[in-house]
Amino acid sequence: MTETNVTIFCQQLTALVESDAVDLELVLDAADIIAAQLEEIRRLENIIANLKAENATLKQYGFYE
Repeated sequence: MTETNVTIFCQQLTALVESDAVDLELVLDAADIIAAQLEEIRRLENIIANLKAENATLKQYGFYE
């Protein structure tokens, strides 16, 4: 789930919470799941950034082209 999708989903959850026919437990569970997924996305983005930096360093020192 991309960050944009998370934002859209959170907006939809907010609309649900504001309505009268919503199970707040389900909304809270969904919010927890989204928060965990967003944290995982950020963690993976950091790993990718570190790998790209390492790759650039290896190229700089001629380990491969």
